[in-house]
Parts: sequence; structure tokens; C-alpha cells
Amino acid sequence: MDTLRKEALWEVDVVLSKIKRMKKTQQNMDGTASRGITLTFLSKKRSQMA
Repeated sequence: MDTLRKEALWEVDVVLSKIKRMKKTQQNMDGTASRGITLTFLSKKRSQMA
């Protein structure tokens, strides 16, 4: 029973860390978008460089 509890807690920690990482990524994207840097801007810039 103790092993099941440890496994469940470990899985919860993994899921929470993924959610935290996704939130951080979204905050970074929002911050760069507020400065005018978006994915379309970056893709246009990359295509011009090629």
C-alpha cells in the first residue's frame, strides 16, 4: 500500500511540474508578444534570412 501511495504522489508531482512549465512558457510568450515579437514575426524573419 505504501508503494502505491509513493507512486501516486510521484505521478502527481510530475503532472504539476509539467503544468508549471506550461504556465511559464505561456508567460514568456505573452511577454514577448507585448513587445511585438510573435511567432509569425519570427517565422518571417527566419525565411528572409534563408
